[in-house]
Amino acid sequence: MPGTVTGLLRSLGKDWDPACARFYENPRRILTASHGQVNKPIYRDTVGSWKQYRDYVEPLLLEEAVMSDSANESQRR
Repeated sequence: MPGTVTGLLRSLGKDWDPACARFYENPRRILTASHGQVNKPIYRDTVGSWKQYRDYVEPLLLEEAVMSDSANESQRR
């Protein structure tokens, strides 16, 4: 998991903290609908299940990539 989250943290100007891998041990109360998800470790049962939505998600990812490339190009100028 550190490899997956490290890039995100870096883009936010944050460093990896081992507590990131144990997010489910955080004692804070979660008052959102995601309560059941954030209080459990990440499981691999559904890895790849997003692929059933690929036709819907792929255009959004491609659009984001184009927008990101465009923004990066503008910053280089």
